[in-house]
Amino acid sequence: MNIKKIQCNVLLINPPSASDAIPTEKVILEYFDCISDLDYLGDSDVEPNYGLFSIAAYVRQECKKIDPKFSIKYVDLNLIDQMLRKTEKRTINKHDIEKEISRYACDIVGISFMTSSYGTWAEILIPIVFEKTSVHIFLGGIHPTICYREVIEKFKDSISGVVVGEGEEVFYKIVEEILYKKGNLKEIEHLCTPEKLGCDPEIIIEPARLNNFFLSNLPAPAYDIFYKQKDEIIARIYSSRGCINTCTMCSVGSFFRTNSYKEPVNIETDTLIKTIGKLYDLHKIKHFVLGDLNISAKDRLRRFLEELILLNKQKNIKKSWWCQTRGDTVIDEEMCKLLLEAGFKQVAIGCEGATDQQLKWIKKDENVCSVKNALITLTKTGLSTQGYWIIGLPYDTEESVRQTQEVILDYLQTGIVTVPHITVLVPYPGTDLEKHEGTNGIKIVDWDYKNFWMNCDLYGCGKPVYETIDHNGKTLLTRDQIYELWLETLQKVTKCINQIQKEKKHEVINQ
Repeated sequence: MNIKKIQCNVLLINPPSASDAIPTEKVILEYFDCISDLDYLGDSDVEPNYGLFSIAAYVRQECKKIDPKFSIKYVDLNLIDQMLRKTEKRTINKHDIEKEISRYACDIVGISFMTSSYGTWAEILIPIVFEKTSVHIFLGGIHPTICYREVIEKFKDSISGVVVGEGEEVFYKIVEEILYKKGNLKEIEHLCTPEKLGCDPEIIIEPARLNNFFLSNLPAPAYDIFYKQKDEIIARIYSSRGCINTCTMCSVGSFFRTNSYKEPVNIETDTLIKTIGKLYDLHKIKHFVLGDLNISAKDRLRRFLEELILLNKQKNIKKSWWCQTRGDTVIDEEMCKLLLEAGFKQVAIGCEGATDQQLKWIKKDENVCSVKNALITLTKTGLSTQGYWIIGLPYDTEESVRQTQEVILDYLQTGIVTVPHITVLVPYPGTDLEKHEGTNGIKIVDWDYKNFWMNCDLYGCGKPVYETIDHNGKTLLTRDQIYELWLETLQKVTKCINQIQKEKKHEVINQ
């Protein structure tokens, strides 16, 4: 029986972001079960790909000026994977992917990869898309941007190119050229193709960067192409792209080349407020995420919050917001009150380690005291908090990890952290951590991207791909030792949280 295919000009694919295995270790399961009962906001397992939605909105807007019948669709394999985990207790597999991709007939496919999703799923997904669609396939996202030569070389017989950097404008030019012009891709900037690489194996493709004017005139992200949700849509809003900081483990700096740009590109506050209002009107969104990796400009944040407060009053919007920032930039009592009034419920801060020296080695450029003071101020004002910690920082020893464990437990027991977020380092391609490994306190011992997991959620956990070393290159902690210390930290935190919850219940009973 012939099944009628879903017709579209462009199909955007969000690959599974989880591992192809389900964790079974008791310590891990108990920890994530424990923190799921806390006041936990922030990233969601089924959160869609914001970048693809932004690309979809811009491409659709521009293409409809040429062809009113232009159509763009979105497949979220990560969502399908999460549903299978919940309903069938298994992960997505090759057959599931083939079945989903076979439903579509299109002219162009775009796939966005992170490092771990590329390592785990690229060799399965790309051949399936090539076989089932036989159309132009373009890759984008952080990993293909940083590793475009490697990616092209590996999939040169299947893909038409890699979008390097921010994708909105570049991908539109690709679609315009293929659908409405002569299909000549060689003149498109910020696009690496097998032909370009074949002519010049040393070619340097500069990443696309979008300026303030372009970003401030983008249409609202195309959440309408997302699945017909039973759960709430979580809307991720960015007030800027890039990051002012130079933390050695951050892949965002590599993607945006922020080390050379120095400043992130800001989006006008008026645009943000209009976008929020439109998304709320269309989808009645109740949970928003301010997606910037940190908010460092106090005046900009103040104006945004004041405008958001006005919007909430005008539309009678009641929703919860989450964001992350640093401890030494914007957090004071006045700002915390504005955050609360604007609808923010929780703020996450990167604590990372227990000592100033640990923060210095990852170029965090702040100190433990400022982080702790920010958490205290947030808590006193009535906001809940997340604290981000890393087990296995550069030059870490068993002693320094124990210090980090003590700080985590102290912050939980004193109530200045509501939810702990405990990870290991990942030396993502292009980061300072990766580029200078062997001389910066770590040595990479496993280069398989399939194993590049932060261990920050239940859907991707494993041994870290590095060991910590001293200044002479001598091993301080093996990958197995780091993993065991990470498990030990989860176990201690789980016990601590359970004890805190037990004491709270006891207090309620006695009242």
